[in-house]
Amino acid sequence: YTSLVSYLIVMILYFVLARKECIDNEIQMKNYFNTKLQMTILIGTSIVALSMVAVYKNAVARYLLALMMFVLLVATRKKWIPELRKRLIFMLFFLIIFFTVGYIILPRIRVKIEQEKCDKIYANKILKLPDKEKANVGFTCTGLYWDKEEECFFIGNAGKYKPNDKTFQASIEIVEKDFSIIKGDIPCYLKFENMRDIQGVTKSTDGTIWLCSYGENKVRHIDEKGNEIGYFDIKEPSGIANDSRSNTLWILTNNYLYNCSYDGVVQKSIKIHIKGQDQLFLDEKNDLIYFSAGADYHGDSYIYTVDLKTNRAKPLYVLKDSYAIEGITIVDDVLYVLNDGYYHDAETPINQVNMYFLNKMQTKENYQ
Repeated sequence: YTSLVSYLIVMILYFVLARKECIDNEIQMKNYFNTKLQMTILIGTSIVALSMVAVYKNAVARYLLALMMFVLLVATRKKWIPELRKRLIFMLFFLIIFFTVGYIILPRIRVKIEQEKCDKIYANKILKLPDKEKANVGFTCTGLYWDKEEECFFIGNAGKYKPNDKTFQASIEIVEKDFSIIKGDIPCYLKFENMRDIQGVTKSTDGTIWLCSYGENKVRHIDEKGNEIGYFDIKEPSGIANDSRSNTLWILTNNYLYNCSYDGVVQKSIKIHIKGQDQLFLDEKNDLIYFSAGADYHGDSYIYTVDLKTNRAKPLYVLKDSYAIEGITIVDDVLYVLNDGYYHDAETPINQVNMYFLNKMQTKENYQ
């Protein structure tokens, strides 16, 4: 919105200046963009207006670009020294092109190239989630955590079956390791009045539970009965994993991967902004974070990794049959991927778990 408003203000100022100059010189014009140069500037400033969307959180860059557009437009109407005006126009126009190519086009090309190099895999096995209130529907799954001590999965339940349902009844479902039945649940909505959906879920070494309350912008800490132990604020948390090496939490938001202490103090932040980034899994042995990405619902989803030694994120797998990707975890070389396809009316409109055997990956060539 700021980008569009900035652009409109600049164009209005240009129109006023151009119209005033025409009136002062008794020139009648119906079109104030009547030359090739002026049309080029109009197109160039349109590109800049779109470019500013990429830097809307950087106030300095945003207002610098707005100033550049204003100076560039005024320069075409003022009677400056011709050589100086030409040099200024050329320099500013070059900066516009450089910014557009360097900050918008090239990163997108790089991402596409990296994704093309990834293994494109299909699930070796698919299981429907067990039903809760409704038959043959399962539940709207979000976060996924494997409890190796109790040999069961803890799964976040967003708390409603369709986006238009009026109320949330968010809970944590405790599910058998073969996803056959729900063996227990923690009805978090009964404990927290302002809670909407639950996203990521994890457990710390003392057996207590951490969860992402996305709608509240909080990470909550509860016991196994759902009683509150504590919480801290963080904007738009979705994925969470406990790091038993340091007794800290890794939390994925829309723009950052944070490493936080149990009281919410950020110890490390990594800038990550991939479309649809959501849930995560920590591989402590190899010092890697895996996270899910994708919000197409009728196209590919992705698994990315973050090397915690270099802080670099890169795509690892393209999932060809996970259309509504949610929670992920890896157990015994099997990648478990939750899909809440029923909620999103996805290509496969079923709430299910897709299992990818990493030591026997199914590609297009051997997929059946």
